[in-house]
Amino acid sequence: MEIIKLPVGERAPVESDCISIDEQPDGSFALTGSLLGPDESVALVSELRFDSIDEAESTGLAWAADCDIATLYVTTTRLIG
Repeated sequence: MEIIKLPVGERAPVESDCISIDEQPDGSFALTGSLLGPDESVALVSELRFDSIDEAESTGLAWAADCDIATLYVTTTRLIG
């Protein structure tokens, strides 16, 4: 799987497979994802919160690897201030 990590705040192309890591007001990180297969789309929506970006990313990468995709974009959103 090719992994493309985008700069903080940059969004993945619309028709791409991606995971998104978003900082929450309490300092934790939320993980969501979407994989656009030829027959069906798969979404990762979790209420789990992670202590670090790396922890969320590892979980998201494992999920995407299980779905056997070729290219995955990784996006991150950080709160300002």
